[in-house]
Amino acid sequence: MMKLNILQKIQSSTNDLTKAQLQVSEYIQNNLVEASFQTLDQIAASIGTSTTTVMRFAFSLGFSGYSELQKELQNYIRRKLSPESRLEKNLEMANETSLITKCAEKQIDNIKNTQEMLTEEVIQESIRLIKKAKSIYFLGARTSFTIAFFLYQSLAQQLDNCELLPPAGQDIDQILNITTDDLMIVISLPRYANSTIEMVKAIRKLRKPSIITITDGFAAPLVPYSDIILPCEYDSLSYHNSMTAPLYIADLLITELSQTARSKVTKRLADTEELAKLLNYHY
Repeated sequence: MMKLNILQKIQSSTNDLTKAQLQVSEYIQNNLVEASFQTLDQIAASIGTSTTTVMRFAFSLGFSGYSELQKELQNYIRRKLSPESRLEKNLEMANETSLITKCAEKQIDNIKNTQEMLTEEVIQESIRLIKKAKSIYFLGARTSFTIAFFLYQSLAQQLDNCELLPPAGQDIDQILNITTDDLMIVISLPRYANSTIEMVKAIRKLRKPSIITITDGFAAPLVPYSDIILPCEYDSLSYHNSMTAPLYIADLLITELSQTARSKVTKRLADTEELAKLLNYHY
């Protein structure tokens, strides 16, 4: 069963709330964007209740406190907001701190939060699927395609069975080549391209390959169709999805594979280098 998103969790908890907590629930549902960025004191004042009531509401949903609930609300909002709305909201929160510093801190936070969500076991299982796959197909749309392309190009330097699918999966003939012995590595981030979702659903149903998905969490739409989820943060200070943490995961897979299949990878890299010299490929 797919994990409930925060709004579904709030809606499903109505019968278990006190009258005061129900006011908090209704306020958040009716003012989702504002509530996501209000402090504990601000949200309590807006509702006309105590901060203790807001805290107890957060506890009733299984959160350790209001800050954890707020973070989940912000993650949900980022998935739903249009680019212009995200930019407007981030501009409202801007201050005098140097953008160079703030941007660096944001990307460091993205990597740290992603690192905390990953486990050694899930990385090793990902590498196992990569190594045993007959062919590996890479899929992503728009900015996610950049990560798919980077992974494809980097793993193709190590392996001879990599295929890059077009951004919208238009090449039906290429898709028909996929079998149960193959692996798909998919990148899908909010607001989630429908072309990617529908393509994965169709391929999973008809061709049944193993699927590794790099996405924002376990409530993402491709979770039911994936064998492995590699969750990542994607927050930015502007309107776009940051690719820093997805790139960190890609780099992690590339590095791990090169270390666990060293002899095979070394030979292929040596062959590539020899060919590059013959072609005078590098400057």
